[in-house]
Amino acid sequence: MTRRARRTHSPAFKAKVALAAVRGEKTLAVLAKRMVRPKMVRKGITYEMLTDRLAALGVHNTPVNMRNKIARGRFTATFML
Repeated sequence: MTRRARRTHSPAFKAKVALAAVRGEKTLAVLAKRMVRPKMVRKGITYEMLTDRLAALGVHNTPVNMRNKIARGRFTATFML
């Protein structure tokens, strides 16, 4: 089985988040909360798929736990990699 390349956020997306944080428009948690879920919907990623992908990176959570973290905007920087 070949190893699949990691999917990352585009430089434009990272720049958008960083600029909004620097401008002080919103906190990083609020920005992430508003940007991660819509990005998941556009890409067709479920919470189960997200937990599987993060488990491959060494971040182990349940789908319910991930849903709560995203809803509260409380998650690690692994999402931005």
